[in-house]
Amino acid sequence: MRDRRDALVRYVTGLALAMKSMNDEPDKFKAFAIPFLELDPAIAELAFERNATMYYKTPVPTEGPFRTNLDFINAANKTAGLDPMPASLTFTSMFDPTIAADAMKRL
Repeated sequence: MRDRRDALVRYVTGLALAMKSMNDEPDKFKAFAIPFLELDPAIAELAFERNATMYYKTPVPTEGPFRTNLDFINAANKTAGLDPMPASLTFTSMFDPTIAADAMKRL
């Protein structure tokens, strides 16, 4: 990742712009996305209506959702008789939030 940081920042800038459009201008976003992605308009409208509020406003990762996901995986693993994820798997070991923070500065 260190060798490709600029490319990652540019990629995350694109994600941030899409997220901003989805949140700030949902009708304009849908007018672009539905035909571009070749989605069934009725299904896409319903999915957007039901799911749009679950998406984050920015791509900057935070520890809260990471912890929620890790807890979910550990609960599923326990149910399946599997070991929990290793304690070394932490937010800071998995994410570099400065990439997304740098991308947000470009908006």
